[in-house]
Amino acid sequence: MTKLPTWRGTSNGIEGQAASRNDGFFPIDEMSQADPRTIGSIAYMLANGVSKMAMNVNRDVLPTAEWRLLFLSTGEHDLERLLRKNKEEAKAGQDVRIVDIPCPDSGLFQDFHEFSNGGAFADNLAKQAKLNCGWPIRAFLERLCGGLPKHRASFERYLLAQKNRWLELALDKSREYDSQVRRVAERFAIVSVAGELATEWGILPWKRGEATDSAIVLFNTWLNEKRGHTGAAENHRGIENLLSFISEKGTSCFDAPWDDAALPFKGDRAGSRKDNGQGDWDWYLTPSGLKKACGDIDHKRVARACRSCGLLEVGENGKSSQTIRIPGHGVCRCYVLRATAISQYQEDSPEA
Repeated sequence: MTKLPTWRGTSNGIEGQAASRNDGFFPIDEMSQADPRTIGSIAYMLANGVSKMAMNVNRDVLPTAEWRLLFLSTGEHDLERLLRKNKEEAKAGQDVRIVDIPCPDSGLFQDFHEFSNGGAFADNLAKQAKLNCGWPIRAFLERLCGGLPKHRASFERYLLAQKNRWLELALDKSREYDSQVRRVAERFAIVSVAGELATEWGILPWKRGEATDSAIVLFNTWLNEKRGHTGAAENHRGIENLLSFISEKGTSCFDAPWDDAALPFKGDRAGSRKDNGQGDWDWYLTPSGLKKACGDIDHKRVARACRSCGLLEVGENGKSSQTIRIPGHGVCRCYVLRATAISQYQEDSPEA
């Protein structure tokens, strides 16, 4: 068995490795060795299944390589942390292309089987992987493709039904899932279906249902412990930017014109704040203040996301903004976030 490919290489090298594994599986080791300047673009390349365009010395466009595969990586650092080294934020597309599953504090293994500890079990796994490298996938493909020409249509319907069954088991009907989350769930479903088939065909010595349950555990670990929400990543990040801005710059960027004892405001104003009578503040953001608070996320998109989760108070005309008379500023168009709504959102948030 040869050594696994690693992230310690050029994008061209990793591109060649991916193309050589078309319609297969690409294990790639030690993400922490990746170049932070290129790992984001490599993540897109691997998942999108197409190489970058290039020309030869005669300026003729070379054919692009294409592939379709699942890839799995290990590493001490996840994609988000590596991107931060290059002063970048993980984009929504990268979040769902490379799914980071954190290892539990208790360790990777829940069951050591007949071994005394996790180290002994890991050593045996490595030994068995070397002894049995290659034959399980060959046996699986032979069984998978053996009767496919005659029964392809019925088999595809069966696979689709099994995938949908896994999605029904894994996705809570009481929650709404954005398409980004569903895309990730479908990949876990494919792994589950393949595992159950391998069990049924006697290729894996697992119990029936073990692949299904394991895929659900891993999906929920990613969703609840890493992602922390079921919505679109851009919406979530925009809301977090907004709340962080209010928390960090509440006194320096928001005046308090309803408070006669307030000191004269001299900052870069993003809006106003008003005591709600219970020791907390209601916030009135100007349109420019909302844009600033949302960072690189479109403020209109963030406003819609705030409305859908109850953070933003909707105006009488059904719009996200309201027209309010603010002392010292006259009649202003502003976005209103009540202290009670912020408190409720933070209480309901899985990350709270």
